[in-house]
Amino acid sequence: MQYLPPTRKVQPLERSLSILLPVRDDQSTLAATVERLLDVLTDLPSRFELIVIDDGSNDATIEVADDLATRYPQVSALRHARPLGQDAAIRSGLRLSRGDIVLVHDRCGLRRIERHPARQGGPAPTDPPVRADLPESPQRSLQRPNYLARLETLSLHE
Repeated sequence: MQYLPPTRKVQPLERSLSILLPVRDDQSTLAATVERLLDVLTDLPSRFELIVIDDGSNDATIEVADDLATRYPQVSALRHARPLGQDAAIRSGLRLSRGDIVLVHDRCGLRRIERHPARQGGPAPTDPPVRADLPESPQRSLQRPNYLARLETLSLHE
């Protein structure tokens, strides 16, 4: 069988990205964090959403999150009426998210979350999360900037 090169340029499939931002009592830093993330995310060639999950804050975190959601169409906010913990906040964000790739941005940095196998065909939900900043292949990193590395760098310098 002879190989024939394609006659037209094939566009890569666009993947969507969801970033979950679980917060609690972060009224004073939330707007700056979201704006820094959006600054990096707007450089991505794919679709993205940023979901702020307020885990029962005692301050005005949800009001700040709601304001950001009205200013930026990529941002959405949800709130737990009482603190349920970070794992519950991440689960709530996963239920709301629509992205093919889901990252969590929290105090530990940036990490990738695999969806439940029934929803996405990934590993079992008991498997540990996969780091999002794994090195890319040399060929791929030459083709385009590594935006996940930029997000990781951003999360480390807060």
